[in-house]
Amino acid sequence: YTSSDTFRSRLPQPYLLTNFELDGGDCFASLDRRKAWNSSTALLEKHAVGMPLVSKSAGGEKQVMYQLQVAAVILPDPDVAAAEHDLLYKIYTIKRNRPKLLYTLPTNAPAAAGYAPLIKAQLRCSGGGIKQSAVVRVNNPASAWDCGKSQGKPLEIDLGKTHNIKAFSTQGRHPATRIYPHVRYFEGVYQVEDEEHLPGQFRDSKGRYGGPRWTVLDNGSFSWGENYMMAQRKHPEFYLCQYVKRYELLWRSDGGRKWHSLGTFAGNSDSTSEVAHSMAAIKGGLLARYLRVVPLECANDGGAMRVGVYGTSVFDVCGNAKAKAKYAKQSVAALPEDDEVVTYCLSQKPDTMNRTFVREKIGNRKGQNHRSDEEAQSLLRHRMRKEAWEQAREKTDEK
Repeated sequence: YTSSDTFRSRLPQPYLLTNFELDGGDCFASLDRRKAWNSSTALLEKHAVGMPLVSKSAGGEKQVMYQLQVAAVILPDPDVAAAEHDLLYKIYTIKRNRPKLLYTLPTNAPAAAGYAPLIKAQLRCSGGGIKQSAVVRVNNPASAWDCGKSQGKPLEIDLGKTHNIKAFSTQGRHPATRIYPHVRYFEGVYQVEDEEHLPGQFRDSKGRYGGPRWTVLDNGSFSWGENYMMAQRKHPEFYLCQYVKRYELLWRSDGGRKWHSLGTFAGNSDSTSEVAHSMAAIKGGLLARYLRVVPLECANDGGAMRVGVYGTSVFDVCGNAKAKAKYAKQSVAALPEDDEVVTYCLSQKPDTMNRTFVREKIGNRKGQNHRSDEEAQSLLRHRMRKEAWEQAREKTDEK
């Protein structure tokens, strides 16, 4: 596909385009609302590689997936991409009205995991305090197992079936953060936190603050707005640096009743780093379906934990041959390894679905003309992508 260093967009990451967008298709618009279901389907069928994959969910929703080859790519602005990356994976602290780097969040699996993928698992705790999103590298203060609220009960991890476990890792509770500086519109003026101390700041023609911005550690001392103070009183544990220093790990086979201890493992020393322990020393590998975590030493009001299990599934190849053949028959044609494709999914709700209140409706249930902030952000992203598509088409026409 074609690319150009002089042709860039405001998107933070590279954006792949196919002939669907270059021919005027818009995959971010509602096909029912624009009465374009037939035309969009015709474009996808025209440029698709192989036959589409048709599936139907238990609720009656029909999904048709097409795969199209990449025809062009929109390169991101390096400054925009770097700023977006720092905003997501770097946490600063404010000292003397200046941000100072405190944590750099991990983005990849630790070396102890090797090339094994992260296994999707179901988390259980009979004492409570567990969420299914309490997984490593899920950077949300609410996504953690609160050991202090578990009533002394252990955490049990169900992998669904027997896996060859390569490594087990933990993280503490992701610290509470906020965007610095805080900007609010008050009495016709945009007010910026610590405006007189910010280096290199700029505003647009309407006086709105345009940057720079940082993700900073939130210690609960900031108090602009009543909603912020209410959130602090509701979740005080979010403002603590919670983690587990030491824990015991046990395993159980599928169909077994006895738990086998793997010993005591060192946990975390902070709430952001991921600490993994390899199971390569176990002869024959660790083949298990269930894991149990028993905290032994916690930090700050009972501690908290995010977990990650790395490994591969153990299955009977002969028993899955028919399922693989069926999927291969329904899927699109095989592509060479050097070809890159983009998958489009068309979803159609069943006729029995209640369509009284849908996402596209601007008004709420009482009929008020109100548009939420989420809808406004969606429209902004749509305009940015549409601008990038138009620039890509102009570039293609010039060639």
